[in-house]
Amino acid sequence: MILPLPQRLQDLYAAAAKAAEQFGHSAFEGVNSSLILPNISAAGVFDPCGLILEIPPRTGYYWCTPKEALTFAATGGDGVHYSYLSSSNLSSSVVPVVMTLPAAEKHNLVVAENIDEFLGLGYHVGWFGLEQIVYQPEAALAYFAQPDPDARECKSARMNFLRSHLSIRPVALSLERIARLTGKYSSFLVVPDEPDET
Repeated sequence: MILPLPQRLQDLYAAAAKAAEQFGHSAFEGVNSSLILPNISAAGVFDPCGLILEIPPRTGYYWCTPKEALTFAATGGDGVHYSYLSSSNLSSSVVPVVMTLPAAEKHNLVVAENIDEFLGLGYHVGWFGLEQIVYQPEAALAYFAQPDPDARECKSARMNFLRSHLSIRPVALSLERIARLTGKYSSFLVVPDEPDET
């Protein structure tokens, strides 16, 4: 059973629609012309931030996406994507967010207990590099703790848009919290059998 779309995800989709209009409109005052992309979509407007949106969210995004998860965004790298757990067995006050890493040994990690916490994890640098918590954890913790001085202008403009339109607050990245959340929601991380390579 698919539950109603979480309110904060509705807010993210609405912000994406506004951002697509703003960053795709050449007459928008105050926007550097190099930031403008013609015919940019709501799904792709936050691509520079590591959030290529799935509107609406969908099941079965990848073979290792949990069965009870709805994918709402992908990073655009190595099949990494973000889903939220949608189950009538979960409290309506939580919307756990799963990061799926098809190339990693452990495919699914619960990185946040709700959409707000997830958004806060990317407050400074976006969400593209979040997968590095698996491969280079210490470097990932340092990278996500502060603004990226080398961020391109198009990414910075979109991050500023997200922060202001969604009132995002920074959330410290914690390997301990991710391990605890992954353990807490492990029963919801059931994936289909890996397909045969024939």
